[in-house]
Amino acid sequence: DEHTGLRQNIFGPLSWIYHVFQVDDEEILQDCGMDAIVFLRTLRFGMRIAAISVLQGVYLFPVYAASGGDLDQLESVTLANIPQGGAGLLAATVACYIVYTFALYLLYKELMWYTEHRHLLLKQPRVENYTVHVKFIPTEWQSNQALVEYFTSIFGYDAIFEAQIAYQIPILEKAVADRDVLCGTEDKIGKLEHALNVYQVKGVRPKHPKMIVSDVTLSGEENRNGNKKCGCKC
Repeated sequence: DEHTGLRQNIFGPLSWIYHVFQVDDEEILQDCGMDAIVFLRTLRFGMRIAAISVLQGVYLFPVYAASGGDLDQLESVTLANIPQGGAGLLAATVACYIVYTFALYLLYKELMWYTEHRHLLLKQPRVENYTVHVKFIPTEWQSNQALVEYFTSIFGYDAIFEAQIAYQIPILEKAVADRDVLCGTEDKIGKLEHALNVYQVKGVRPKHPKMIVSDVTLSGEENRNGNKKCGCKC
């Protein structure tokens, strides 16, 4: 949202790299919502799993290389270099359990964080916490008033605040786009709509002020007839 506090921060072409790490999860949650922060935390979860997996290479690569296999170059530091039944498989098994246990621990921490903050967010008086999106509405209920009456009959007057129908109107949208192209700028569109409204309400057709065009005598080089006249429009 362009009106949030995060949106108002302006940084340089490189300084944003430092500042982006200074934004905490609470600020992102309040300004951008639960979906945004969960997405970012999911990326962070993947980075941590990748980091612990890379650290396993500190002892796995030497174990693979010294396992007695006959592979060369890069393949000598992979699991494929361990002969069948070799003792080096134990190190690979330990590494798997370390990564697996660490992943479960992170999942548990994320679940606890999500549960706590989800409940805190739902208790706040935010519009999205009390809005329900409904699809495939029957034709007879495809109006704001009809939809309010329908849900009121089910949940009662105190449970429904308002209902808004989002129409798919490609023909009207195309007409509006054509109007924008025809008028050119929002200023012209506003003046045109104002003029149409005045005409419909008062019956008076607004007119542009008349332009007065005349010749102005100015000092300057004489023309071929010897007159010091400049054909300026004013």
